[in-house]
Amino acid sequence: MDVCRLTASLRCVRTSSSRCRAEAFQPKGAAHSSLLRLLVSPTLNHKVQATCVDSLSDSVRCQGEAAVIPAKPAPVVRLVRSDEGGGAGMNASVLTPVYIDFLQSMSFSRSRESCYPELLDVVVAGVKANGGSHLPEPYIKSGACFGHLVYSFHPVDLQAKIGHFTALGLMADDLASNLTGAARERYLEDMRLFHMKFTNPEGYARLYPGRGNLHAVLENFIVYLKTDQNPFFPTELRLHSLMIKSVFDFMEANLQEQHYERHPIEYTADMSQLPRFLRYKSGVSEVFSHFVILQTSSSGSASRDEHFFYNELYPMVPELIDFIDFGNDVLSFYKELQEGEDSISIVTHSRIHNLPLLQSLQERMEAVIHSRTRLMALADRTGSDAIKDRIVKFFQGFMSCHIGDKRYRLDEVLRGWYNGGSWA
Repeated sequence: MDVCRLTASLRCVRTSSSRCRAEAFQPKGAAHSSLLRLLVSPTLNHKVQATCVDSLSDSVRCQGEAAVIPAKPAPVVRLVRSDEGGGAGMNASVLTPVYIDFLQSMSFSRSRESCYPELLDVVVAGVKANGGSHLPEPYIKSGACFGHLVYSFHPVDLQAKIGHFTALGLMADDLASNLTGAARERYLEDMRLFHMKFTNPEGYARLYPGRGNLHAVLENFIVYLKTDQNPFFPTELRLHSLMIKSVFDFMEANLQEQHYERHPIEYTADMSQLPRFLRYKSGVSEVFSHFVILQTSSSGSASRDEHFFYNELYPMVPELIDFIDFGNDVLSFYKELQEGEDSISIVTHSRIHNLPLLQSLQERMEAVIHSRTRLMALADRTGSDAIKDRIVKFFQGFMSCHIGDKRYRLDEVLRGWYNGGSWA
């Protein structure tokens, strides 16, 4: 799942044998491959490859269409001729002015003070204290970084709970793809039975006597969902139900991904909605969108708080979903292209709609800019300066989480323009 895939994130349908996986956070000096290899548990004889949330659309990287452009468009990045580049190994210099224009249109601040996760170690400790200490360190760091940068407007303990959720999703996603043989088949069966074990553990024990527990990561996911390890329980029960539904969808979407890996589907123009549907099916970006609008203070009246949430904040959710999904497409595009991946979202969009690759990229950039414009208008509609400030910080944190992470290789594209520092 990509917080990057989570990022969410976070679903990816293969159309070829190319791998559509993101590199994980790696300690300095660790061997690089498409994924960080590490032991998940001392009980496993197989190694799995860890990934970061290819920051919310890599656990999640999906294929999808660009959002519909409104009648009054926001400023867009300038077009680049289709003959200026394209294909694997695209020259970074072709993309440099395009990405700088895009980031400036997003009002992105490139200073260290605006970009660097100064409290990352604190949030890492919070993830461990919240029950996440069983997870391998790279997953904890990936989740904590996402929780800290993207949700900097929330208290640190809430950032840690979001980081814990992110780390669990990343690891659950990676295991499905990276285990092999009998261990993999057992794990996929565990994913199929996840909803039964969650909703009816007695029925699970009766129907599958002697089968035992699900994989430890899935059992820990159940604990997270059923306790106050998650930020919605027990105070926000409607949102808690949404999270449970989204995790069920995530398990099903992961199984769909495994099917398409074994039996690839060739996209055609008449199935242009399928990639977007499969991405949404993962449900992950919806949960991360609700983390943005989660209320952390009260007016003193429960009815007023509920009215404000559903009438003023909730309309932001569709735009937040698009921003997370399409923003990740744009910010991970260069890395994936250089690594030879051809089943990535922007490439698929180009094929389905018969567009030059750079035009497809820029359409996706425009979709992100338009989502930002609409979200700012929705925030202004609330009449709350605090909400407007929150949305601005969300934009900044989301972009920073990608740009400052070296695995996205955006330093090759931005060529010294960015000076916010790197942490992975």
